[in-house]
Amino acid sequence: MDANAGTLEAWLVDASVKTAMDALLTRSVNNDAFAERDNDSFLNWQLGWWGWLTNTPSHATNNPDGDMASNYAEYVRFGNPLAVDNDAGKPELISSAGSIGLRFDVRDKDSNTVYRVEASTNLANWSSVWASSNSVALNAATLSGAGTGRRTVAVTTNASGPQLFLRTQVGPRP
Repeated sequence: MDANAGTLEAWLVDASVKTAMDALLTRSVNNDAFAERDNDSFLNWQLGWWGWLTNTPSHATNNPDGDMASNYAEYVRFGNPLAVDNDAGKPELISSAGSIGLRFDVRDKDSNTVYRVEASTNLANWSSVWASSNSVALNAATLSGAGTGRRTVAVTTNASGPQLFLRTQVGPRP
């Protein structure tokens, strides 16, 4: 018998290790979010999905589930990179008398990612309406979840004129 076999066996039956492994398995089977997945950076999100494994599909531009959204797009939209979820994080159109806007979630603990709402009347020229990098604007637009890692915001703008188009842009802080 190998002298190390007893050590490994003891480690495997250690109650704290077994409890931790059972929790990880349960969360994985239930597709529950690991804390790392809603953390403060794309790197931590990658670690939450793939850990320290090498040769994984975790690169920002990869699309392991084939749903046309890169891993970075899945990250900023709170999507699942291993399941087709085309509606994950999709902005919701909101309107009221004289205004139009978008409701969506932002990763408010990631200071390196900036969410923007832009407007256009002709789809050629876009102007910035709102940016998450402006803390006053971010707080003013917050509906819920401030400081939790997943903040829901509603950004509206005056809708005077025959047509107005809105879009969200997400990327690294300049």
